[in-house]
Amino acid sequence: MKAILDEIRLACEQRLFYLAVMLCLALPDICAALEDPKGETNEKRYRAWADKWLADQYGRFLPSQDMYRLRCGVLHQGRMGHPGLKYKRLAFSIGVGFLADRNFLPSRRQPEVLNLNAQIFCYNVCSSVRKWEQAQKNNPIVQVNLSRLVQYHPNGLSPYIDGIECLTSG
Repeated sequence: MKAILDEIRLACEQRLFYLAVMLCLALPDICAALEDPKGETNEKRYRAWADKWLADQYGRFLPSQDMYRLRCGVLHQGRMGHPGLKYKRLAFSIGVGFLADRNFLPSRRQPEVLNLNAQIFCYNVCSSVRKWEQAQKNNPIVQVNLSRLVQYHPNGLSPYIDGIECLTSG
C-alpha cells in the first residue's frame, strides 16, 4: 500500500492531479478488495468502505453513492461526473492560491457545483487509508491479500527480469 500512497504524493508534487485524484477514487475499491477473502470488490463494498472511512470528511458533501458515481465517471469515462450525481458539476480546485475545499459554488440553482480541493482530497483519502491500514494490521485476510497487491521492484524480478525496474503482482 505504501507504494500506491507514495505515487499519489509524487503525482501531487508533480502537479499530476488528474492521476492523483483517479488513484484516490480507486483506493476504496482496493481497500475493500483487500478485506474480501476472494480479493474482489463491487459497488456495495466500495460504498461500505467509504461510509466507514471517509464519511466523517466527505459524507455531507459527497456521500458514498456520489463518490462511487464520481469514481465511475473519472475512471471509466474520463469526466468529473456521472448520471445521478446530485450536483450539476463537480470541480477539483488546484493550487495553493485557492485552498477552499468542500464548498458549493453558488448559482441561481443551489447547489449546482461542488468544489473539492484536489490536494486536500488526496491528502484526506490517503490519511484515511493509513488509518484503515492500522486497523487491519492483524486481519489475516487483508495481510494475505496485501501480499498480492501490485509491487514495485527497482532491480527487476529475478530470474525473469534482472536490472530493470518493473511492476508485478505479489
